[in-house]
Amino acid sequence: MEKYIILSGLDGVEFYVAADPIYVEVDTTTIPDRILLTYVGKQIGVQGADDMVQADADAINAAVAKCWSQPYTEPTISATLSQVVTEVAPT
Repeated sequence: MEKYIILSGLDGVEFYVAADPIYVEVDTTTIPDRILLTYVGKQIGVQGADDMVQADADAINAAVAKCWSQPYTEPTISATLSQVVTEVAPT
């Protein structure tokens, strides 16, 4: 079963990503800092209008845990981040 996290920032624009990352971290090698979602065989960067912070990574991790604890009839959950999300793309 596929499950998804709906990422949104301060502007409410939504981006859907798979809810099975094996690692979520703040990537400080980019300007501004981004969130890096690591999956088996791929990585996805979540870029914001300003630096993403650890609280954003924590919100995604909490959403992953909560999403998989929901019944299979509820395949999505939302995570609101601290910045306007400007890009979600493979790295």
